[in-house]
Amino acid sequence: MERDRRVPAPRKRCLLGFAALLAAGACQRSSLATPTRAPIIDLTANRQVVGIAETRRILFGAGDRSQLLDGWSVDERDPSLGLTFVWATALEASVSFQLLQVEDEQFLVKLSAFGMEPPQTIAVLINGTEVSRFTAQPLFLEYRFVAPAELLHRGENRLTFRHSALAGRPDGLESRRFAAAYSSIYMGPQCLPLRGWGFPPRPRVRREGDSSASRLVVIGPAAVHRRLHLPQAALLRYRLALTDAADGAATSTLRIREGDTIRDLVETRLSRSPFGARARDVEVDLGPWSGKTIEMELEVLPDACRAQTTSVVIERAGIFAG
Repeated sequence: MERDRRVPAPRKRCLLGFAALLAAGACQRSSLATPTRAPIIDLTANRQVVGIAETRRILFGAGDRSQLLDGWSVDERDPSLGLTFVWATALEASVSFQLLQVEDEQFLVKLSAFGMEPPQTIAVLINGTEVSRFTAQPLFLEYRFVAPAELLHRGENRLTFRHSALAGRPDGLESRRFAAAYSSIYMGPQCLPLRGWGFPPRPRVRREGDSSASRLVVIGPAAVHRRLHLPQAALLRYRLALTDAADGAATSTLRIREGDTIRDLVETRLSRSPFGARARDVEVDLGPWSGKTIEMELEVLPDACRAQTTSVVIERAGIFAG
């Protein structure tokens, strides 16, 4: 990619056609000169940047219980099956999951009901509304269900399994009462195969490099989030580039939250097509928020119904003096 060698400041040459972006002083170009000044705040090196990723899998009994809300027992493992699991020990057991790209979502849950008569019946609720009901067998099988987009929202959602009964062990060796043992939940857009060629990469944000030359790799749907106090006349600059492993195009949105107000500032699209750009440098005038404390979010999404994930590198991200 050739650099723009013209002398005028990139901010003054911005040709974006959206009035809202012009008002925000945002400029995107296929290449900007590398800043000669050090940033006031280095956003890629700072450890206070938080990654927010869309949930695509929950593995029970594997040690991470951050998404298990209520109704669950301890982590367990069956060596003969090579499976980890957690027993649901309440009539209702719930997990949380994150969504950034709201559309019809499909779920694949692997579980084994506790043996009882009549057999265990499980109702599935998304944010309190039932979307499926099935009879579960006392062996590990997969059950599929779909949640329509109108029941979902951006951010944290709640998935609840409502069981018809609890039962204890016939030998009475322990006091727990069991509904079903859950091993895994996989989820993704209904319009794409959930695992046509194996499960896709898990959305996440990771840091590469050392503190002096680090960058963020975002496998979207995911976002990076940072709360910070802005200096006077601040400029935000960052570079976005598709990674070699990116599956299709990517769209990035920069948002700023101040109190209860959320504003979308810049949308950047990256593509390998002959008419697109694999990398772009972005500059945003943050003058309207000078001296204020804000929350900044940079979201990366794949094209809906075209790819499960996409991956983008964020580098040279910082707050500069205007």
